[in-house]
Amino acid sequence: MDAFQDAIVRAAGPTPPDTATGSAPLSRRTPGASLAPSLRDAPGGTPARRTAGPHRDPEAERSRFDGYAASLAEARRQVGREPAEQDPLPPRTKES
Repeated sequence: MDAFQDAIVRAAGPTPPDTATGSAPLSRRTPGASLAPSLRDAPGGTPARRTAGPHRDPEAERSRFDGYAASLAEARRQVGREPAEQDPLPPRTKES
């Protein structure tokens, strides 16, 4: 029984420091600390500021998409398959 009690005492290890004094038992993580110095964006552990991307015009995006959709419809028309003429079910494969 003494060996069991000794094992329990050893497993418990040293008593943790008193948290009332304000000392934390864990170290603080520093973002980017493991990166090479040339890869760090911000010096001294300050967070890197992200710059906003280029401003995109919703109307221009819609116009580009409409052009893409019209090109697909034209390609289907040229090969003789309109969307209404497509097979309702895709062809079966080995997996299905």
